[in-house]
Amino acid sequence: MAHYIVLSYCKRLLRQVLLSLREFADPRQIVAIAGPQARDMRWSGLAGRHLPATFAPQDDDRLVTMVNTLGALLQDPVLIPADCDAAMALNRVGGHLAVRSIPLAPNPLLARLNDKWGFHGICREAGLRVPRTVHVGRKDNLDYDALAAQLGLPFVLKPTNQAGSNGVLVVHGHEQWMRQVVPDNVYRFDSLIAQQYVPGVDLCFSFLARDGDVAAFSIQQRVGPTIRFLENAELEMLGLRLAEATRYSGVMNIDARVEEGSGRVFLIESNPRFWASLAASVWCGLNFVAESIAPVERRAVPRRLTAGVYYERHPVMRPSVWLRYAFDSGREGRMWRAAMGDVTSLKDVIRQLPEMGRNYSSRKLAAITGLLGRKPAQPAVPAIHASGVSVSGLSAVAGNDAQAADLPAMAAGSEIDGGDDRRVV
Repeated sequence: MAHYIVLSYCKRLLRQVLLSLREFADPRQIVAIAGPQARDMRWSGLAGRHLPATFAPQDDDRLVTMVNTLGALLQDPVLIPADCDAAMALNRVGGHLAVRSIPLAPNPLLARLNDKWGFHGICREAGLRVPRTVHVGRKDNLDYDALAAQLGLPFVLKPTNQAGSNGVLVVHGHEQWMRQVVPDNVYRFDSLIAQQYVPGVDLCFSFLARDGDVAAFSIQQRVGPTIRFLENAELEMLGLRLAEATRYSGVMNIDARVEEGSGRVFLIESNPRFWASLAASVWCGLNFVAESIAPVERRAVPRRLTAGVYYERHPVMRPSVWLRYAFDSGREGRMWRAAMGDVTSLKDVIRQLPEMGRNYSSRKLAAITGLLGRKPAQPAVPAIHASGVSVSGLSAVAGNDAQAADLPAMAAGSEIDGGDDRRVV
């Protein structure tokens, strides 16, 4: 019986990989090595054993001892790093480990792809369409007038080294800039870039590759409380070209923007690791964790997820499907029960109930005002998700155009609840 050792500093990514494993594995087959942020996952029930780690270079010797001890005790173990911290730690100590790992890119490439300015540079070198971008560097280098003249309004400001849209701000004017960017106690980020804002919709291209050869991929869009899988020929082409140009090995998730009107696709940033909506593709029939574990097999055509719907709300929030999945012996039932039994995700849902209530009230208000023939008041500064804007001593790089905002994210604790109409080829 195979065993799986999942390593992660990030709690959210650890949960996603563990849920993906539970589609085909028993908790007794899974060991989680978790960083401080993910320690409470030991109460989740998703893995049979949990061990602490920091993934810092000074603890590499301890990590080697821990992994090799597990390797001697477990049958056919495989290492699955969920995030960049864990992947880079495994790369540093790989020569001393007696346990195989899923495919991983080398650390210099991981570091560059995990940095928004680095990713922009890689795309330009490969001739891939990206937004016009200005490297700002330190916050002290910001110059509103220069940015507005160079990029127009609105523009996007974002840090190069943050995840989850942390620090991303669409700047609409000088008054907002003075209020939300200039004060150091409000906008605390450094290492910044600026990008031209492009109206449009956000898509994600996720893939698994070995030496640049893509074995599987999916394209998804968040629509309200759902993630929907679809086809987009241009994004597919750009994603495959990026994998080939970098000779990438491992999994990666790319944020992209489809420009309103023209339909042109711009690559925004990459996550060279597993991603926060990983369970969605598993639910709809493509398990990137399972594909990563499988023996190397060159395919003439990669596996692709081209259709399907996944509901992001936590299963406890949808009692209408409880009976349907409680006794389902298939993939969906296994994943649903695993998510329902994860008490740590329930804590996240409870914390988000006030925001969910506000969102629900806003939707109802919009519907009522629509019936009355009036437009609801718009917030002065819309919430954003994936793109950036900022400027530095004015070392501008003309990308091939523009970039973007985003739909509001759903509950972070949400995991499983699916739809039908899925297709994997």
